[in-house]
Amino acid sequence: MAKKYQKVYERLKADLYTRYPVGTLLPTESELMQLYGASRTTVRHAVALLKAERLVDVRQGRGTQVLIEGQTITGRARPGFFHNVTGVIEQLVTGEERQPFEIRGGIIDTIPAPASIAGQLQVEPGTMIYRLERILCAQQTPAAYVKNYYRCDLIPGFERFSGDLEALKNVYWLLENEYHVYFFSGQEYISAQLSGFFDSGLLELKPGTPLLVFRRTAYTADMQTLEYCERLARPDMIQLVVSMSGAPHYEAGCFRRGGACV
Repeated sequence: MAKKYQKVYERLKADLYTRYPVGTLLPTESELMQLYGASRTTVRHAVALLKAERLVDVRQGRGTQVLIEGQTITGRARPGFFHNVTGVIEQLVTGEERQPFEIRGGIIDTIPAPASIAGQLQVEPGTMIYRLERILCAQQTPAAYVKNYYRCDLIPGFERFSGDLEALKNVYWLLENEYHVYFFSGQEYISAQLSGFFDSGLLELKPGTPLLVFRRTAYTADMQTLEYCERLARPDMIQLVVSMSGAPHYEAGCFRRGGACV
């Protein structure tokens, strides 16, 4: 199965640059099955990988829209910060890759979904959802404040784990074993902001201290939203290490990153 959907993914990704202009919709799922001689599950896995790379946008009831421009970009190339990325590691500033995090809190409650979070979870605003709040500590010092949001219909009865710090050490493992719900793909956006009064108190910082902000949306294999997560992290304690392989190359006025014109 892994080899099959990888081949379909590679063929479909190549076709994005030659057959499907940006903004257009890909053929339907049934048509893709015929075009690539693959099962529905294989096609969904391949499209999910493209979505995780932000090459397409999948919207229920609308279809799969192409987000990339397949034609060569002319003019002066402007490289980004990273190229040919082979891996990203989150580690403590001390250099420890295996984060010895301890958990405080672990409180689960239900709230009406705000509009911004409802969109991420693919539910209507005001729908009751689960919220899990934790503080991750390293050597008894708060390092990150984490809020996870889940659909109640996807993991019913999740509130019974509120305060169970042992179970909430690894939420994905908990979801797999208790609900048979699996993380298949995800997107994470990283930015920065200044801490407010509430965040500063939780993380033992002065108000106005810079924080790293992580926003993640995770999906199941059938492209249901598994989770939306917001995490505020102290940059004096947590850092990201990005590994790259090979120099960026230029071709016909086009800066290529991983074989794609950007």
